[in-house]
Amino acid sequence: MPGTVGVVAYGAGDDGGKTDKGSGLPPVTATVTRSDLARQGTVTGSLGYGDKQPLLSGVSGTVTWMPKPGATVAQGQNAFKADGRPVPIVYGGAPLYRALRPGTKGPEMERALAALGYTGFTADEEYTDKTAAAVKRRQKKLGVPQTGTVEPAGLVVAGDKTRVTGHEVMPGEPLGPGSPVTAATG
Repeated sequence: MPGTVGVVAYGAGDDGGKTDKGSGLPPVTATVTRSDLARQGTVTGSLGYGDKQPLLSGVSGTVTWMPKPGATVAQGQNAFKADGRPVPIVYGGAPLYRALRPGTKGPEMERALAALGYTGFTADEEYTDKTAAAVKRRQKKLGVPQTGTVEPAGLVVAGDKTRVTGHEVMPGEPLGPGSPVTAATG
């Protein structure tokens, strides 16, 4: 298809495109160029959120709440509730496998607390009394006992935000440590 060139002219007001009150300037013009599409291609694929992964429970109890499929759960939000207690997500690379208390190493928890706006401690490798104080403030906000200790069953570690794709159990069903709770994608 050959290219075409056109000129568009317009004027201000209703003076038929004449100059503005004798300013001596011509009406504003611009050149419009039309040409062929340079390149196109077709590819096959599917859009999605990635591979489904189970979110595992670290707690024993009864499922009392779960996010709806399609919901996105971010750091600090609840992955689910067991026995009415919230089990939030924190971002990290490894699951929590031991209790965190002063004197232990707990970088994921400290980074999570800092990202959630808690202050008064240094987000490093060392879980200190100051970290425990921040954990107590977080526990108070969650409405759980304020121990300052983080138990493995008290949270779920994920790499980033997760999108719930389905439920592995339903509210009212029992959970045990290692039980899949929801299916999720990144």
